[in-house]
Amino acid sequence: MILTGFYVVVYDIGDTGKRNRVIITLERWGLRRIQRSAFVGQIPEGRAKDVAREIEMIIVLEKDVVHMIQIDRREWEKAIVIGTSAWSSGLKNNAVIMD
Repeated sequence: MILTGFYVVVYDIGDTGKRNRVIITLERWGLRRIQRSAFVGQIPEGRAKDVAREIEMIIVLEKDVVHMIQIDRREWEKAIVIGTSAWSSGLKNNAVIMD
């Protein structure tokens, strides 16, 4: 069994090209978009720093910011979601269902 950490990743990246590269990176790692600038998902234990290094090589550290916040999955499942978005198709009982 591979241990994983559950992460919420949010960002503010000004350059569209760099932002798209970060999006591709997050999706390649298996994270799912929940808002325009927010992703959630599981990252294999010990690999979060690898994801952070990839993102660090893309963004401009003086202008952009990316937060990778590890949370307990059970806490995420308690999330209250108000409204809908283009990315809410994975929502069930107010939480994103991760496969």
